[in-house]
Amino acid sequence: MSYLPLPTAEYRASLLSSAFRTISAEFRKRYSKDEDLEVLRNYDSTGTETGRQRLILQSPNGTRYEVTTDNSGNLTTTAL
Repeated sequence: MSYLPLPTAEYRASLLSSAFRTISAEFRKRYSKDEDLEVLRNYDSTGTETGRQRLILQSPNGTRYEVTTDNSGNLTTTAL
């Protein structure tokens, strides 16, 4: 995982440019163009959940939410 530089009180183009390069590099590592992003649950041979990936979104105020779905496709968000 890469970390973004901390913001400064004044605008600095070089800092913003560095942040965008870091974000782009992380996306290229994980996602390909024209490829779906699937968030899956993993089960063993007995049907027991062994792990899962989570979809986490951050709101403008900084609150992080986990997004889940039920078997009918209804979405639920839970604050983390």
